[in-house]
Amino acid sequence: YTNPAYVRRGVGRLVLSLCEAAAAAEGFTRLELVATLSGEPLYSAYGFTPLERIEIAVGAVAVPAVRMEKPVEVV
Repeated sequence: YTNPAYVRRGVGRLVLSLCEAAAAAEGFTRLELVATLSGEPLYSAYGFTPLERIEIAVGAVAVPAVRMEKPVEVV
């Protein structure tokens, strides 16, 4: 979740790049995440590709989501 006051300021991309750099430093070759549908465009723009559509149970509510992956890029 990103506070609407901070959307489109590069914070999400910065967090993703720091996570990817840390993963690369530890020898990981691939990243995987589960995104809400509202977050999917950010992850797609960063290079993640969808693997499958799923639902996450949050109490009695089923939240649609997408499992995504991306190869780790060593910079």
